[in-house]
Amino acid sequence: MSDFLRSLYEQHLEEAAFLYAQRLTLFDDIEATWLRIGEFEDRLDAQIDALVTGGEDALAFCRQNLQAGGFDPGGLYTTICLCCRLGRKDLTQDWLHRCDPESADFMLAINEALNHSMPAEWVTDILALSEAHPPVTDILVRLAGHRRLPLGSQLINLLNRKDPGNVAEIIWALGRLNYQDARPILIAAYLKDQDESTAISSSLALLRLGEPTAISHCSQFAASQDWPNVLLGIGAGHSAVPVLLNKAYQDRPSPNCLIGLGLLGDIAAIEPFLKHLADPQLSESAALGLNLITGAELYEEVFVPDEAEEDELFPAEVENFRQGRLPARSDGKPFGANITRLSRNGETWRVWWSQNRARFNPAVRYRSGKPLGPKSLLENLMYYKTPYKLRQLAYEELVIRYGQDFPFEADMLVTRQQQVLADISRWVSTEGTRFKEGIWYFAGQPLS
Repeated sequence: MSDFLRSLYEQHLEEAAFLYAQRLTLFDDIEATWLRIGEFEDRLDAQIDALVTGGEDALAFCRQNLQAGGFDPGGLYTTICLCCRLGRKDLTQDWLHRCDPESADFMLAINEALNHSMPAEWVTDILALSEAHPPVTDILVRLAGHRRLPLGSQLINLLNRKDPGNVAEIIWALGRLNYQDARPILIAAYLKDQDESTAISSSLALLRLGEPTAISHCSQFAASQDWPNVLLGIGAGHSAVPVLLNKAYQDRPSPNCLIGLGLLGDIAAIEPFLKHLADPQLSESAALGLNLITGAELYEEVFVPDEAEEDELFPAEVENFRQGRLPARSDGKPFGANITRLSRNGETWRVWWSQNRARFNPAVRYRSGKPLGPKSLLENLMYYKTPYKLRQLAYEELVIRYGQDFPFEADMLVTRQQQVLADISRWVSTEGTRFKEGIWYFAGQPLS
């Protein structure tokens, strides 16, 4: 291999690894729209395609680079994608043999690569490998859920093992597959599990499967625990409103309580939202809740200082830092950036509400200022400013309330998201019109 090609492959690999890592950070960036994430994905795909052009030589370089420099997650992701696109199932399986379930970054990189690039016909071989090499099971479970692989019976068999592994992940995948045969075991063995992650996964899976027992279970624990709040927001009826309102009027409710109320869409939640805008720990959730119901789109520009750790500072800065003064530039201004976010100014919101309250009916549930229905959820999914977590919840609600499942995830590649959104849009314009807007549904049926 010439020095020129080696340098070229190195540039593509380094850029791809950087873009992989950057993409992951954007899901938590309130200013990064899902379409913006798609731009990073396009750049990442172009770098991997350039390596594909290099064929086996480029693949050999990437493998050697990983083996010599340690398992950088971005480099690992790129190498496995390259293996998949070049049809090297043998090398892909070799990387799976090396998977370390104790390394979350390692496992995520493998899952993302297989999810984005693995040929569908490799599933049988990956399944066989997981039976011979148990650490691969966690990867297969996540992959089955994301790509809707028809492995429901195998997932049930995992749950029936003496040591099933990550139970919450298996249950999550069963919910994704709409595997109706999972209902009995989830209700009998896992819905009331003391482990919170298992309780959440079981409740969500059962809600997606159209099981009303999950609603009553969440309602039973909502008064004393936090985890049911959001689940009630995407699946329960009007009876959940007073439960969450009672919590919201407390001095310090949880952010999840406010988000759950916002998802329910009852304007009775407006007053507690306005109250909690003044609390720095709750202002973000209160603003999200207000916007979920009203669609007012009130934004503000604020300066956010960079976060600093004491061990990253120069000795001369440490004392100021300990006294609450952040490191500053030569002009005396702190390091940081101006960002645009939903307004957390209580007066701004109160003025808007006083001017617009008359057009909201207390008997109707709202989303983004309109009576909620399938069309509202589609708009949430397509609107470029909808935050990542709220887009995911809008999808869950589409499945749970209207009984219409689509293979969508808010963190799937944007090119694939756009294809699924086109399918959802066609369904909304035809079948979605049979649902009355502004009322609560579950599994396609109106809730009393």
